[in-house]
This record gives sequence, structure tokens and C-alpha cells, in this order.
Amino acid sequence: MSIQLTVANDRQNTKLESYLRRRLAAVLGRLEDRIHRVEVHLRDEGSGKGVPIKACSLTLVLNPRGQIHVSAKHEDIYAAAVNAVNRAERAMVKALDRKCKGKQLRHRESGIRRETARVVELANAVA
Repeated sequence: MSIQLTVANDRQNTKLESYLRRRLAAVLGRLEDRIHRVEVHLRDEGSGKGVPIKACSLTLVLNPRGQIHVSAKHEDIYAAAVNAVNRAERAMVKALDRKCKGKQLRHRESGIRRETARVVELANAVA
């Protein structure tokens, strides 16, 4: 899992970057084999409108294919980053659950169809 960090105002913050890498590793580490790349975009929104709002957008590029996009806004850039990482984890788990449930339903339905066909064949044979 590679991590690409982009800061909109080109002001690199090594503390923030190391914090994000640690946080991503802690939260998404167990799903690392399913994630190809993580793209993090940090930007300042509403800088001239009173309260400065920071935004963090995350894009998870999945193995073998697919993407998950999440974003979060907050007054503090660290809080925005934490919220975005937590949302990404929930979205990733939800996508994996949806994928697994779809497979289970397909297999279960085909099994039910086979059983129903056998019962019909037996009923026809007895009648």
C-alpha cells in the first residue's frame, strides 16, 4: 500500500505527514492486501470567510480494481484527517461485506435451485 500525500498550499508539514502515515497504517493495515494505493489531498477551504475550514479527501485504489472516495472537513486539519481515515475504513469494510454477501447469495440461491429441482424430479417420479 503506497501513500501519496498532496497539500494544496504546497506547505509540507512533516509532522502531519508522519501522523497520517501512522494513522493510515493503524486503521487500514489489516486491509492492506486489498488496497493498492491511498491518495490523500489536504486543502484549505473558506480561508477568507471567518473560520478557516480544512478539508481532507482520501481515495483508496483497490486490488484488483475499484476506488473508494471519502472526504471530511473540520477547523483542525488533524481532525479532518482522522475523520476521513475513519470514513475510509467504514466504506472499505462495507464494500467488502457487500461483495462477500453477494457471493454468498449467489451460491445459496443456486443451491436452493438445485434442491428444488431434485424435489420436483422426485415428486414426478413418485407420481
